[in-house]
Amino acid sequence: MQFEGEHLLYGKIGHLLVIIATVCSLLSVISFFAASRKNDITERLSWLVFGRINFVIHSICLFSVFIIVFIICKNHYFEYMYAFKHASKELENKYLLACIWEGQEGSFLLWMMWHAVLGIFIISKTKKKLYQPAGILKASSSPDKNISISSNEWKAPVMTIIGLAQFFLCLMILGVYVKDVRLGNSLFSLTRNEIDAPIFSQPNYLSLIKDGQGLNVLLRNYWMVIHPPILFLGFASTIIPFAFAYAGLQTKKYGEWAKPALPWTLFSAAVLGVGIMMGGKWAYESLSFGGYWAWDPVENASLVPWLILIAGIHTMLIYNSTQRALRASYLFAILSFSFVLYSTFLTRTGILGDASVHSFTEAGIAINIMIGLMVALFSLSMLALFFIRYRKIPAIHSEESIQSREFWMFIGSVIFFLSAIFIIGITSIPVYNKTPLLKDLILQYHGGKMALPEDPEFLYNKVMVIAAFIIGILTAISQYFKYKDTPGKHLRKLIIPTIATILFFIAISITYPFLYDKKGAGFLLAIYMAFFASAYSIIANGYFILDTIKNKFKQAGGSIAHIGFALMIAGMLISSSNKIIISDSKVNGINLKMGIDPITKKQDNPSENLTLLREIPASMGEYNVTYMNDSSGNEKGRKFYKLLFENKKNKKETFVVMPDIYIMKDNNMSSNPDTRSYLTKDIFTYITYALDKNKNSGHTPTDTDTIPKKSIDSVLFESGKSDISENSKISLDNLIKSFNENNKTSITIEGYTDDTGEAEQNLILSKKRVIAVSDYLKSNGDSSLLISTDWYGENHPKYDNNSDANRTLNRRVELTISAIKNMTPSDAYDISEMKIGEKSFYNNGYFILNKVEINPSNDKYKFTSDDKALMADLSFVTKDSLRFNARPLIKADATDIININDTIFSQNLIIQFAGVTENKTVKIGIKEPSNFIDFIAVKSFIFPYINLVWLGLTIMAIGIIISMIRRFGFDNTTSAVILIAASLGIFYMFLLAG
Repeated sequence: MQFEGEHLLYGKIGHLLVIIATVCSLLSVISFFAASRKNDITERLSWLVFGRINFVIHSICLFSVFIIVFIICKNHYFEYMYAFKHASKELENKYLLACIWEGQEGSFLLWMMWHAVLGIFIISKTKKKLYQPAGILKASSSPDKNISISSNEWKAPVMTIIGLAQFFLCLMILGVYVKDVRLGNSLFSLTRNEIDAPIFSQPNYLSLIKDGQGLNVLLRNYWMVIHPPILFLGFASTIIPFAFAYAGLQTKKYGEWAKPALPWTLFSAAVLGVGIMMGGKWAYESLSFGGYWAWDPVENASLVPWLILIAGIHTMLIYNSTQRALRASYLFAILSFSFVLYSTFLTRTGILGDASVHSFTEAGIAINIMIGLMVALFSLSMLALFFIRYRKIPAIHSEESIQSREFWMFIGSVIFFLSAIFIIGITSIPVYNKTPLLKDLILQYHGGKMALPEDPEFLYNKVMVIAAFIIGILTAISQYFKYKDTPGKHLRKLIIPTIATILFFIAISITYPFLYDKKGAGFLLAIYMAFFASAYSIIANGYFILDTIKNKFKQAGGSIAHIGFALMIAGMLISSSNKIIISDSKVNGINLKMGIDPITKKQDNPSENLTLLREIPASMGEYNVTYMNDSSGNEKGRKFYKLLFENKKNKKETFVVMPDIYIMKDNNMSSNPDTRSYLTKDIFTYITYALDKNKNSGHTPTDTDTIPKKSIDSVLFESGKSDISENSKISLDNLIKSFNENNKTSITIEGYTDDTGEAEQNLILSKKRVIAVSDYLKSNGDSSLLISTDWYGENHPKYDNNSDANRTLNRRVELTISAIKNMTPSDAYDISEMKIGEKSFYNNGYFILNKVEINPSNDKYKFTSDDKALMADLSFVTKDSLRFNARPLIKADATDIININDTIFSQNLIIQFAGVTENKTVKIGIKEPSNFIDFIAVKSFIFPYINLVWLGLTIMAIGIIISMIRRFGFDNTTSAVILIAASLGIFYMFLLAG
């Protein structure tokens, strides 16, 4: 059958490139391994050149595959399964990148691309002493002038490991069949071959596929665009210390590898640490569990390699200074990458499907076996090689002095390592229950499957808070010790920071005590101990920089990293212990049954959720909060809710947050929080319940129900202006003429700008544009128009503001129309004839006509003395003594009388100035639709001093980068460029972006 509209050439080229990349990776492995075994220089160089050529071809193929996949997703070629599963037409351009690494195959491709970048960097650095082991004689000449013999001693075995990893990862996306078994899942599989459905028996099936499934709603955040690439660079980079450890064992140059491996280990620790916390920031900004860390199994699986990397950094430092701890350095270098592979096994085989919302679903038995083989080949074979040659690895058997730096550094490394083992041990409980033989032993001796702890968060916290205390103390004092032995007088320098810390701790304990007492006095004491240790580390390392290192900035990397780590821990302790939930259902007595949180799997507490009726302020801590309105986002099913916060005491402090929700395909709701950030706190708010207005919510349809909404083309504006163009007026006139005479019509008008100029001015400009369109419709429309307005400035651009054409399309006012069927003035309104000061009643209370104003000029209307308009000023009082104001208006033009209605959403009231009688009484029409009251439920926290977490991370990363630059031996210019670029990038991401 000839299928119509398919773009098969892309898939054919892409699949061919994957095959070439796989073959070249295997050839590079063979070449580099052969080079590492050759003693003859000429043969070694020949194999190295061949391996380098194949690795470069392999890398070019991978990047070409990525470009092809992006083209397929961007152009919505849904004939390809990967595009159908992960892309959709509603996705913004930036999310088209994110949808590539949302899936298993794309994330493997991203991982390989980073391996390729690192590998090319290594094979291109030929004349640096970076890879030169001690004791190797330089050759006097070389057949290849571009290659230094000394560098090749490490290059060949290191690239053997990288190439072998590339070969296995290529198999994961190869997608070829060996008999009935498919090796890997191809990025270019056709949808009609993967899904068995009648639609694919039709030649024109593509015309019937309206859209793809799209990116998971939880991932539609800018962090998803940048977090996975950084995290996978961190994962990928752990292979280099692992490869150097292999090189040391394979060449039997057991100690020389530690020095060239150290800067790479520092690089990996910096990138992986930043990547992990980027995930925390993403969770904080996008998920509803109210924090940045949930001890989720996938979070844990990424944290464990980082903890072991930190342990490895310190043992490598010990070895380079004292020749001790070499065996521990081997072990930590091997285990850091091994646990990256193990985390791959956990997240990609579906084994954590019931324990984590982050894990991939099971991809099939064949690929699971391949992942397991990769883990076994690298981890078990390297550990076996390590233990086989364990006795040959040099070691000093005398005990270290308790007054030596290496003693305390090693203790710290052991604490990091044991913390990692504890975390991965608990995380792996689902693995124990599914592992052959082991699961049988568990059933036999445990009496059933092992269960995760009832409160795993507390289990992790109570152990890690003690670890934080020990690490804080060690990072405070270890800098003051010298290697091998330390004179007693040298330790006297600790007196000043110790006294300063005690005084600071006492002051903080009195003025700002920790409030977290849910787990008893013992855990609260542990929190205080950890905070003391963190403060001690900050003060002691700061004093060490000033007093001991002084102007030697490049040597301050370790102390700066310690300060950052301690500051991050202090921020975590403060923000978590003194986090306050300010939403309280007792404020208005409305309790809704809350659902199960999809992240934590816990039942949310109804008493911690405040129900907000539209336009009715409610008290929330030191603020009054009003649910103003809602608006649809760019993506289908997404809705933003505008919440106005007003400080009760400081009237000048007002701000708006706009949390949003997605109504997903299964009708479940995914909530994304919004945060107001201050220097000393964050106010974190998300929606816990909202009415699905696309459903009738169970009530009986009436003749006043709305028909589906209809959006018209946007009204566009010139840059910086709010005047309606003549072309736009024609469109608006045609719109007005098209209104059905038998329908009442409701119009929502929303204004936007491009990103030119200041955000505050853009917000004002978007308001002016909305008012201009609203006034035009009111002036030229009929009395049936019900108009609601909102404006967003440069927020929610329809297109990326990366060109003049896109900016033009973003300078818009959007109109959404809904019609209320079969409503005529006679049956829609109850008419009351009133005099000024008189009272009339409606179902939920009464209203008073305060006054009638001629040609009003206020915040709502702008009339002049030449106009003919009357406005009724009304006060509505509910049975619960709540008060509202309404200002309907009637005006005359040359041809007609126009009614401009007002609404009170929280009371479901539409108010009309219906006219004036001959007796000069005012006719007020009241319409009470039968729809439900518009309301939402929200949950709000105050996170005090949360910025200490992000600031601490930034400082820690900068400290590690300084140490890395020093040990890579870059020149001053290169060092400055790397440090400034990295520091600004990290600072922007964590403290300014979002």
